[in-house]
Amino acid sequence: FYLLCPYIISYLGVVIKDGPYSILIFLLTMLLMEFSWEPDKFYRSWSKLFLVFFSILFSCLLRKNGIYVIGFSLLFFVPAVAKRKIDKQFFIPFSVMVISCLLFFAFKGFINARYEVRPGLVAEALSLPFQQTARYVKYYEKDVTDEEREAINEVLVYETLASRYKSGISDPVKDEYLKNDEKLPAYFKVWLKQFFRHPFCYLAATWDQNFYLFVPEVEFNNIALYLDYDVVYEWGKLWRMSYSGWECYEPIFSKPKIFETYTKWAVESYKLLHKPIFLGIVSNISINTYVLLFIFYLMFTERKNWQYVFPIMLFSLLCVILGPTIQGQPRYMYPVLYSMPSLIVYTLFSFKKESAENCQDKIVN
Repeated sequence: FYLLCPYIISYLGVVIKDGPYSILIFLLTMLLMEFSWEPDKFYRSWSKLFLVFFSILFSCLLRKNGIYVIGFSLLFFVPAVAKRKIDKQFFIPFSVMVISCLLFFAFKGFINARYEVRPGLVAEALSLPFQQTARYVKYYEKDVTDEEREAINEVLVYETLASRYKSGISDPVKDEYLKNDEKLPAYFKVWLKQFFRHPFCYLAATWDQNFYLFVPEVEFNNIALYLDYDVVYEWGKLWRMSYSGWECYEPIFSKPKIFETYTKWAVESYKLLHKPIFLGIVSNISINTYVLLFIFYLMFTERKNWQYVFPIMLFSLLCVILGPTIQGQPRYMYPVLYSMPSLIVYTLFSFKKESAENCQDKIVN
């Protein structure tokens, strides 16, 4: 499946952290599936418990999304822990997951202190509210008071905020974040006040940034195919990426001329792979979103073992909505895309297994 899927295969030659991160989340999802099927065997297998530990620790180290996804998912497991009353079958894997998270914080704290690592920009986690503020300023600037303008200007450059707003991507807005973290509380007071003043403005900003997750629009070509480190086929055309400081990467990369013909051929092939109906469906972001939500609904309403598997996928999807946009860059949805075939089989197997058990009970009775 992964070799045929155009979304995934087009990124095999690109060194990015999202690939390994997604594989680790996929591995954890598979392990939780197996645990829900055979808990008696699972908690006795030290190799599988180690894989749970490994996948959680390194998914958190590779991306900040990892600790958010794992941390919130663990909250879903708490009712199961309380219900089982420290049952060995459940408590041992649960303990491994908690220990993995605690070790991540300890390791991160040591590395940050030892090597004086500068913290990442908080703007990466504020894509959505920044977009909403930018749209508000663009369309309702007359309603912005002097006090609100001052609070926004302490966090974002107000004068150019309206012109920088692009409905489908938050980068132009958050790139001008002034790194005044201490001013964020005052900004959020303004953000909340403006929401109640024009709530549909915020809803429109959210929808325009994330519509591709829910609308299977045929004309929306959500693929990115790289011909070189700075030349990409995206939004239906080839263009050269140019960012401030981008030139410093040029000496790092080199590609023999013999590969130029091959890469052009590969890009054209991947573009063609998106056209067949089957591959187009399995690669469509919105189709995968709806299948995931429908499966989660089934597992929740039928009281299946949803608490083991589906919170991981649900919070992965939530991180995509709240975090940076992926229009033209589907890599942030890889944890869901990688896991979807297995999730479908897992769901079918769960219902089939329950049906067989019900038939057996009726025969016994």
